[in-house]
Amino acid sequence: MQKATIEHRFPFSFENLVHIREERYEHLDIWDMFSLATLLKEDVKGDIRTREYKLQIRTALPLFAQKLLANGEALACYEVTTLNESTREYRSDTRLQIANSAISFQERSLYTGDSKSSKRSISIEANVRIPGIGKLIEKLIVHEFREQSAVDCERILKFAKEKYNLSQ
Repeated sequence: MQKATIEHRFPFSFENLVHIREERYEHLDIWDMFSLATLLKEDVKGDIRTREYKLQIRTALPLFAQKLLANGEALACYEVTTLNESTREYRSDTRLQIANSAISFQERSLYTGDSKSSKRSISIEANVRIPGIGKLIEKLIVHEFREQSAVDCERILKFAKEKYNLSQ
């Protein structure tokens, strides 16, 4: 199993970061990792709102290859987000399992901040149970995630500037 932790800081409020984060489900063309976002469930209890999504992954693999990897379905991951208004925390837990669970990936993100700035802390775990090449694939997944995380950070900043005039 390979693990990594990444942190990004943003020059705008927690509320703006959460709003931008949630808009990614509506603007899939900007965050090009997913081709479809489906809200499966929403629950509100007091100051805590939880949502569960199924996110279809955008890939160049033909559908038959995706179905081989994902037990007969298109390649997708599941994400649960939790917004706690009283503690001003937003959590996201994303899970992907493919090839009969031989490959699993989990991303946990915590969004926090004050009135002027915010941050996102991400921890990931990649676990590949394929003899001989599993560790190599895990390292590749972590490397790719670090690269995509930096791209995602830039997209958030660009989206904030273009849509909300929130500059850096």
